[in-house]
Amino acid sequence: TTSFVFTVTAADGSTTSSYTVSVVRGLNPVVSTWKLRVNGVEVTCAAWNINGFNYFKLRDIALALKGTPKHFNVTYNNATRVISMISNQDYVTVGGEMVKPTTYKKCVLSNQMMMVDNRNINLTAYNVDGNNYFMLREIGELFNFGITYDSITRYMDINTSTVYIPITDPQ
Repeated sequence: TTSFVFTVTAADGSTTSSYTVSVVRGLNPVVSTWKLRVNGVEVTCAAWNINGFNYFKLRDIALALKGTPKHFNVTYNNATRVISMISNQDYVTVGGEMVKPTTYKKCVLSNQMMMVDNRNINLTAYNVDGNNYFMLREIGELFNFGITYDSITRYMDINTSTVYIPITDPQ
């Protein structure tokens, strides 16, 4: 990401405003080669590696956590264009979950508005072919579940009986 700051001065010189524009270059997602387990059980879900980081489809993570102590539902309001995540609510499927991607047509930084339990949040997300993908660690932090990574076996493990601890591994 490259950011540019522009300063605009009124014609009469009375006011000045600064604007920052961020440009994301080189979005070239590849299907993630990492595997995911939830409480020791492997799950198949959609994941992309974008600029060296793994991003998961939010609905897949919600479905994978259904029936666990860290379950949450995901809804989308077409009128307000807001994704809402609700803690302690079972995920309701909408179709298209757990489909592993193979190719993509379009990938852009998402500007999607999001809420968790009726409070606004900001997460880094990418929209790939109409679906929003999020970093697992950001979802783990939101819903307070444990995440570990094994770079040798290439497994990411979600443990819903432990709490979120910030991770330094860049995956």
